[in-house]
Amino acid sequence: MARIRSVHPEQWVDDQFVTSSPLARLVAIGVRNFADDNGVFEWKPIKLKMLILPADNCDMVNLLDELVTTRQVFRYTVDGKEYGIIRNFCKYQSPKKPKAYHPLPSVPMGDGFPTSTEPVPNQYGKPSAEGEGEGKGVSPISPYEGEREGKSKYAFARKIVKLTKGDLEGWRTSYRNILNLEAALESRDAWLSENPGRQKNWFASTSSWLANKDAEAAANAPAPPDPDAEARRAAREAEKRRKEDEEIARVTRMHEEIEKRELERAIRECGQIPTEDD
Repeated sequence: MARIRSVHPEQWVDDQFVTSSPLARLVAIGVRNFADDNGVFEWKPIKLKMLILPADNCDMVNLLDELVTTRQVFRYTVDGKEYGIIRNFCKYQSPKKPKAYHPLPSVPMGDGFPTSTEPVPNQYGKPSAEGEGEGKGVSPISPYEGEREGKSKYAFARKIVKLTKGDLEGWRTSYRNILNLEAALESRDAWLSENPGRQKNWFASTSSWLANKDAEAAANAPAPPDPDAEARRAAREAEKRRKEDEEIARVTRMHEEIEKRELERAIRECGQIPTEDD
C-alpha cells in the first residue's frame, strides 16, 4: 500500500545520495512510498518501474543495483522472497501508527539498517515487545541503528576525509582509472585541511574532484594493445603493393603503345615495310 512520506533536508547532502545518478536518487525517494513502516519493500523491479518511473526509458534493475552499491538500500531474501530495506528510514520517518508488513533481515547490517534481532523502541521512544503494536505485521518498528557517535568504523580516516569500507570500495569502482585512490585522498584531505570553507560538503566536492581526476587519467592512459593491429598493417601493405604493381603495369602498357605508334608512323613516312631480312 502506498504511503505519504517526508523528505528530510539532510537527504540532499547525504554522502551516498549525492554520489548516485539522478534517476537513482529519484528512485531512492520514490521507493519510500511503497515501503512499510520499517522501510522494507518487495524487490520487484518491474512493479517498481511502473509505480515510480512509468514513462521513463530506464532499467530499474540497474537503478536498484546502484542504490545497493551506494548502500542506500540493502537487498535480502526471506523464505525465498526478495526484499529491500531503506537505510535511515526509521531515523527520518515517524508514522503515528506504524505498521510493518514484511520481514526484516536477520543479519545485523548496522549503518542505518534495522534487523529483526534487536529489541526496539517505537516512535515515542518506548520499548516494544516482539509482535506488539497496532495493526498486523511481522515485526515491530525498528529504530535507526547505525551512525551513532563513536560507533562508525572507517576504512580510510584522515583529518577531514573519512570513508567507510563501502564508500571507499564504491569510489574505487567508480574511479578505476585512479591507480592509487588512497594517495589521491591523502592529497585531497591535505587540501581540505588548508581550505576550511570547503570542508562542509567535503564528500560531494571530493567525489566531483575524483571524477575529474578519473577523466584526466582515462584521457592520458595509453591505448590498450590491439591484437588485430598487425593484421591490419599487413593488409595495408599488401594493398599498397597491389596498387603499385597496377600502376607499373599501366605505365608499361602506355609506353609500349607509344612505341608501337611511333614505329608505325616512321614506316608510313618512309613508305617502306620492313621484311624479315631487314
